[in-house]
Amino acid sequence: HWIIDNPDGSVENQVNHNDTVIFTIFLTCSAPGLYNFPLHTSSFFDDGNTDAFFSFGDSYSVSYECCSVKGDINYDHVGPDVSDITYFVDYIFKGSESPPCLKSADINSDNNIFVDDLTYLVDYLFKEGLPPIPCSY
Repeated sequence: HWIIDNPDGSVENQVNHNDTVIFTIFLTCSAPGLYNFPLHTSSFFDDGNTDAFFSFGDSYSVSYECCSVKGDINYDHVGPDVSDITYFVDYIFKGSESPPCLKSADINSDNNIFVDDLTYLVDYLFKEGLPPIPCSY
C-alpha cells in the first residue's frame, strides 16, 4: 500500500494497490519559459524500515507563455491603452527596458517588433483601426 503524507508530516490517506490517485498541481510562474519539476514515489516495508527505499518518477515540463493580450506592452493586464503606447515609444526610440512579454509587443504578428507594431496600436486606440491579432501558441 501507499501512504500520502500531509505537509505537516501527519498521514491522512492510505492508497492501496489498484487505487487511482489524481494529483492537481498549481504553478505560479513569474516569467515566461519552460519549467521542469520532478515527481517521485518512495516505497517502505510495512514496519517502516527504509532498507527497501526506492524512487521512480518522471520529470514533467510546463510551458508558460506570457502573452495574454497583444498590445499590453507594459504587461499591467489593463491594456492595450495609452500607457502601453508610452512604454512602447520609450522602448523603440529611447532604448528603455524591453517589454516584459515581447510576444505581446508583436501586435501585427509578423515576428518582428518595430514601428509598424506601434502604428498598429495607435491606429487601434485612436483611429478605430483593427484590434491587435490575438495571441497564439
